[in-house]
Amino acid sequence: MAGWFVTTNDIRQWTETEKRRSEEILPLLVKKLILASCEPIYINFPSGDDIAIDGWDGILEVAKGNEFVPGGISGWEFGTSDNVKGKADEDYDKRTDDPRALSLEDTTYVFATSRLWSKKKTWCASKNTDEKWKDVQGINAESLSNWLEQCPAVHRWFASIIGKRTADLWDLEEAWKAYSCSTEVNLNGDFLINDRINECEELHNNLQGKAAITRIKAISQSESYGFVLANLVLCYTFQSKTIIVKKQSAWDWLICFERSLILIPDDFVPSNIGYAVDKGHHIILPIDTRNAAKADITLAKMSRQARIQSIQAIGFNEEQALTIYQETRGFFGPLVRHYLLKPIDIIKPDWVESTDPLILFSLMFITEWDSDNEADQVAISALIGKEYDEIEVEIIKLSQTADPPVRLVGNKRQVVSKFDLWLHIAHKISKAIIERLDSIIIDVIGDEDPSYDLDPDERFMANIRGATPRYSNYIKKGMADTLALLSAYGDEFSDQVGETLPSDSVAGWVYKLFEKNVDGKIWYSLNGNVPLIAEAAPKETLDAVERATSGEHPPIAGLFSEGEGTFSGCPHSNLLWALECLAWNVDYLPRVTTCLARLTEIDPGGRYSNRTFNS
Repeated sequence: MAGWFVTTNDIRQWTETEKRRSEEILPLLVKKLILASCEPIYINFPSGDDIAIDGWDGILEVAKGNEFVPGGISGWEFGTSDNVKGKADEDYDKRTDDPRALSLEDTTYVFATSRLWSKKKTWCASKNTDEKWKDVQGINAESLSNWLEQCPAVHRWFASIIGKRTADLWDLEEAWKAYSCSTEVNLNGDFLINDRINECEELHNNLQGKAAITRIKAISQSESYGFVLANLVLCYTFQSKTIIVKKQSAWDWLICFERSLILIPDDFVPSNIGYAVDKGHHIILPIDTRNAAKADITLAKMSRQARIQSIQAIGFNEEQALTIYQETRGFFGPLVRHYLLKPIDIIKPDWVESTDPLILFSLMFITEWDSDNEADQVAISALIGKEYDEIEVEIIKLSQTADPPVRLVGNKRQVVSKFDLWLHIAHKISKAIIERLDSIIIDVIGDEDPSYDLDPDERFMANIRGATPRYSNYIKKGMADTLALLSAYGDEFSDQVGETLPSDSVAGWVYKLFEKNVDGKIWYSLNGNVPLIAEAAPKETLDAVERATSGEHPPIAGLFSEGEGTFSGCPHSNLLWALECLAWNVDYLPRVTTCLARLTEIDPGGRYSNRTFNS
């Protein structure tokens, strides 16, 4: 560990070569050392640009001091010039004449320099003979070096300031900087904290109490680790005592210190945790939901509103934040890997390489399903080529991995972020995998809804009447969304899928969907998936609308049947939304306009304001 220790000569040399920097940093260094070794009642040490502010360079009050910090009230002045005695005399005289709000007889005067100042003891003894101050003390480069040895968190921080580094230990500010810069759109505290004020207070309370282990659990360990960093870096008291530890050897060295530290292991599980606590150190363990240990603080998934706000906090507008949220469902892992955040140092999840690609692609293609729905089970079995019970075992196992791509919510199985999953596995797509969809996608998406045959006023009772589709709405929507995704992004990997591009396959499937039937029942059955299908295959969808609206008795006419009851719904609204979306593309605008004009002729009118003419 000694290779990065800061020596007296290091401090002297740093002061000589970086004069302005040392002027700005010295007060902050002393402040951090005070916070790491004392419990101030009051502390005010301006640093950086604030050093130009008139008044004391530092004012401090502590109940109990130490060999470097006087007990009681003390006034501090700093100097980095090579004429140490001249600067010390000048500041001493100035403050003796004008101590501001401090009382000379109750205050210890301290002059601190980052120079060698070999005559420090002589100067202090001389000034104490004046008997004007309660006491006069001095700090020099040697004092700072000795003080740093007793405060390893500050020591590590200052070592990095002057260019001495070790891979085994990181100070809190360095760790937070590395974490926040893992995406080109840098993360900030609001991104990780936001509405978790109670959890922040709970962590602070734990660290201010008796030495103990604090386990912080989130869905992603990276999120719980980031939460800890973002929380503690805001508080100088915790900054000065916190070290991120990378290796066991560094851990073993640190836990022997007498002064209390806040230790955060990163990328390894240390031994001797109990011994560290017994020595008076606080241990923070960021863990994820796979860890069976009971959490002291649990970070629940942020609410939709809070997560969107946190995305806006790093520089996105509301529309962009909503897009990112929708494509990641607000889960942390997919969020920081989202292309709009421009990830740099993001580590690929283990499941990408350890899981059968067919399983991952099948998950992406299906996206969601009802594990109690037999038709959903059959579709998944056909896609993967295994019995559903075997598949379920693999899905459960996958849901328990780090940063999992799938989650289990009751009887629903759901891909966490379809877009994120696609980005991880797209390079593995093949013609054979795409062809597996061919056998089931039309059957699932084109599954007819028998409630169409009920009287419009009775359709809300479809479940009671047993007039429900075979497949769940989850699987239908998921596969319709897959069509849109493959159409938009699949062709990027055309070299590995053969002559037929994914977008061509999608167009072919949509053509087959409407090939035999374009009557009102198919449009009604497609329900909210019509806009997705139109996005996936605009030309084929418009072809189908044109055929459905042709002739003296257009097949689509039944779609406009409305009931008079409160729950009867507006069956044609999804078709209108689909056409409105296509109209934004100038290439399709003429055809969309013609379709809407024809639909206006067919539309008999009704109690809903969402009419074809308005579109």
